[in-house]
Amino acid sequence: MIRYGYTKHNIDNVDIHVYKIDKSVMSIKQVYNGSDHTTKPIGNAFPGAAKCTSSYLFDRPLPSYLVIYRKDNDKPVFITNYCYFLANPTSKEYGQIQGRCQGEGLDNRPDQIEWVSGIIDNDMHIHHGYYASWEYEKKDIILGYSPAFVGINSGSKIEFESALRYNYKKDSGKKVNELEDRPLVSIACTLQKLTTKNTQTLLMEDSQSISLAVVDGLLKPEMIIDWALTHDIIELDFGDSGGSSYAYYDAKNDLHFVSSQLSL
Repeated sequence: MIRYGYTKHNIDNVDIHVYKIDKSVMSIKQVYNGSDHTTKPIGNAFPGAAKCTSSYLFDRPLPSYLVIYRKDNDKPVFITNYCYFLANPTSKEYGQIQGRCQGEGLDNRPDQIEWVSGIIDNDMHIHHGYYASWEYEKKDIILGYSPAFVGINSGSKIEFESALRYNYKKDSGKKVNELEDRPLVSIACTLQKLTTKNTQTLLMEDSQSISLAVVDGLLKPEMIIDWALTHDIIELDFGDSGGSSYAYYDAKNDLHFVSSQLSL
């Protein structure tokens, strides 16, 4: 099982930066990056934090970000991307958030079968499914999001072959509460997310708490899932990936800092 605080892992010579929340002293939130989010990278908001990831040298501006922070002083410790957005800078819709995205300054809850919804409840447990827009209001949860797909659900690994074979078009016109057998895949992100080697941003839960992680290199999702299962992960959601996947860590604010784990 992954220990609390920051740890660095490795799969096939690719680093995975993980931060596991000690619920007694830490929490997590999702924050809107402001009206200038199309030009402001999240690193600008946390000048004291060190960049963990090196796969992409640039810092892509993001409309929102996830923050693990200290409860006693609200100071950030671990910061990543997560929600999907329109990333074409030549489009007038550039920066528009896609799918569910709830947090500080955010309350996107589209009623769309193209997006799976994930939420972190007030007891800090992950739930995911096809939720209607009226389900899980912002006031009743810590945050909401839309993953590309759910890699581990209640301890069980996604059935890749079934998810790839499923006829998603047959569900056209159905309501979200009529999708009991549909794989937990946000088809709006395309099925390539299931098989393509990429950097990744992950939300995970084990029997103790939630972890946030970024994969700093190209790995297939199945390799990441197998790694997660060896660490007793029971819920695993894959967030926005590719050039959006990067993380910052502020060791001086971390109550669980261990110098031997840090090599930034």
